[in-house]
Amino acid sequence: RRLDEAEHEKSLLQNSLEDTTKKLETTEKALKETTLILHATQTTEEKLTEEATVLLNTLKDTISDGDRMYNALIKKYQEEVDCKRATKVFHNYQLELLDNVLTDLKAIEAINREHRSEVNVKHEIHNSQQLKLLDEHMNVV
Repeated sequence: RRLDEAEHEKSLLQNSLEDTTKKLETTEKALKETTLILHATQTTEEKLTEEATVLLNTLKDTISDGDRMYNALIKKYQEEVDCKRATKVFHNYQLELLDNVLTDLKAIEAINREHRSEVNVKHEIHNSQQLKLLDEHMNVV
């Protein structure tokens, strides 16, 4: 009877050992799969992090380029505003000079007319005196 009990216990232990071995093998297989998945996940995360870093750096560069272009446009705009302002000042100054020249020309023209009028009057007087002298001279002769 003891022998039967011992064999029965041995059989139970062997079954338990086989079950435990199968469970251990299943656990080891699951652990290997989990390790592979974890490794693949870590590799994917590293690649995604690298790609995200590259994208962020590209975005930063693009923003910097945009800022530089914006600043260049603002500078060019300010230069255009300054140029238009200088052109307007120059134009107004030229108009003022032109008005002064026209005023001076009108004054010169008025003086010239007055002088011409005086010359014409003196010329008429001179001609008249010359004719009178010529008449007197003809009457004497």
